[in-house]
Amino acid sequence: MIREGKKRGLMSFEQVKAIEFIKEAFTIENGLLTPTFKARRYAVEKRYNELFKKIY
Repeated sequence: MIREGKKRGLMSFEQVKAIEFIKEAFTIENGLLTPTFKARRYAVEKRYNELFKKIY
């Protein structure tokens, strides 16, 4: 991805450095989405806090 970003003229701070895939879908039932299908940011941050620390 970095090579492609450089080819397209992206600055280093604009490029993806780390990516992590999760198996769990964001749903209303698991509390990660609102009824209007918007992310519940606090719930997402709380659930994936360790993952965020790892990739940032």
